[in-house]
Amino acid sequence: MRTLIPSLLSMDTDGRVLRHDSFSKVVVPGSRVGWVTGSEQVIERYIRHAECCSQGPSGFSQAIARADKNNYHHQQLWLKVDHTRHPHASDKSLLELEEEIFDSCIERGVLACRGSWFRAEHDRPLSGLFFRTTYAAASEEQMAVAIERFGDAVRGSFGI
Repeated sequence: MRTLIPSLLSMDTDGRVLRHDSFSKVVVPGSRVGWVTGSEQVIERYIRHAECCSQGPSGFSQAIARADKNNYHHQQLWLKVDHTRHPHASDKSLLELEEEIFDSCIERGVLACRGSWFRAEHDRPLSGLFFRTTYAAASEEQMAVAIERFGDAVRGSFGI
């Protein structure tokens, strides 16, 4: 945790920073449900503004997000690939290996987001080879197919 860059909200000494988060991209795609974090005074004004200027998400979306908030961490999955065992680990960078596997996944019809897209410091080297998936909008059968395809992409990259 000490290696993480502090958030702007944690450095805010004047109460002027607002942090916006959302369930929409990972947990409940298309729900348009999110939240704002900030100082009490700014949030109070934000609420007053939102009351008269914003259209809220549907009650159904809110109910799903509320019911599922305790299971949020179960809706996404980080997959770590042991790049040290790749036959080209010594002559290809992690970004090259990541791109090769990502492209192979796309060709196979599965989206596993590149871990490098989620790093906070782009000027620092990658610490490992990771892929992020979500199963918020997929059935068990679809996930089984996606996992098999992801495995095929990794095995293909490793020449297995």
